[in-house]
Amino acid sequence: MFVDDNAAFLMNLSLQLDGNIAYKLFSSPINALIEVNATGHSASQANEFFSRHTDSDDLSFSRQLIDLNLDEIHRLVHDERRFAEVSVIVVDYAMPEMNGLDFLKNLKNPNIKRVLLTGIADEKIAVKAFNEGLIDRFIMKNDKSALTSLNALIIELQNQYFEKAGKILRDALAIGAQRFLHDPAFAKIFNSLCWENHIVEYYLCNNPDGMLLLDAQGIMSRLVVYTDTDLQAQMEIAHEQNAPPAMLEELKRGKVPYFWKTRGHYHPDLTNWDHYLHVASTLQGNQAYHYALVKGSDLSVRDAIVTYYGYRDRRDQHNSKVKL
Repeated sequence: MFVDDNAAFLMNLSLQLDGNIAYKLFSSPINALIEVNATGHSASQANEFFSRHTDSDDLSFSRQLIDLNLDEIHRLVHDERRFAEVSVIVVDYAMPEMNGLDFLKNLKNPNIKRVLLTGIADEKIAVKAFNEGLIDRFIMKNDKSALTSLNALIIELQNQYFEKAGKILRDALAIGAQRFLHDPAFAKIFNSLCWENHIVEYYLCNNPDGMLLLDAQGIMSRLVVYTDTDLQAQMEIAHEQNAPPAMLEELKRGKVPYFWKTRGHYHPDLTNWDHYLHVASTLQGNQAYHYALVKGSDLSVRDAIVTYYGYRDRRDQHNSKVKL
C-alpha cells in the first residue's frame, strides 16, 4: 500500500514498481487507514486453523494437544482475500490530513512493515522514528536511486512479514510429525525449489506430509516428503493390501508414492499404480528426508483456484480507474 497526498508522485511511483507486485494507491491517509484496518491479517486468522484436543484421561492443560485443520487452510486457495492482506506500507510523512507517523501509529496490525517517505527537512524526524522502532526503513523522496531499489526493498520486507506471520504455525507444529518444517537443511532445499518453479504460495499437507505449491498462474504442484519411518509404513500397508510385487520392488528402489485418490496409501482399487510413484531425492538433515516434486494439478483441491496473477490484474485495473 502506498499513501501520499501527491497524486502525481503516486502515479510516477507506481510506474517504477515490479509488474508482479499487487498494490493499492491512496492519496488520503484517512481512507487508507480505514481500509487497511478493515483487512484481516495472518496472525489474527491463525487461530481459525487450530483446535485443542484433550486427552480424556487427563484434562490438565499440559496434556492438551493442538489439532491443525488442514482443510480450513486449503480453503484459502479459493478465497481472494488472502491476497488483500497488506504486508508493507509506504507512506509520506508530510500530509495535510495526517502525518505519516500518526498514520502508522493508528495501524491495528503491528506486524505490517513500515516505510516512511520524507523530504530533506524531515530527515531528522525519520531517523528518530527508525531508531525508536516506529518504522522499518525511510526513503528520501529526492533520492532517485532509493526509489529504483524500492522493488527489492518491498520483497525483502514482505518476506520478513510472512516469516513472522508463519511463526505461529511453525511453533504449534514444533512437536508434530512434520519435522522438516524446523530443519534448516530442508528449508534451504525448499526455498530453492520454490525459486526454480516460480512458486508464490505454499500450504502444509498430510497423507503424505509435504506442501501444496501454487505458482502465480494457479498451477499446482505437490511436494511429498517422507522419512525412513514413513516409507516403512507405506511398504507395510502395501504388503497388507497385496500390492503387485513390481510396485513393492519400485518402493524398495527408492521411489516415493503419492496416492492422492486413496488418502495417501495404496489400495487394491487403484489401477495404473505406476502413475502414483515418483523418483525421489534424498536429503540428510536432522534426519533423512526422501522428497519428490509432483507437478501438475492436485486433484485433492477440486474447485476453481483464485490466482495471484488474476488478483494482481484486477488490482491494476482498479488502480487505473481510481481518482486519486
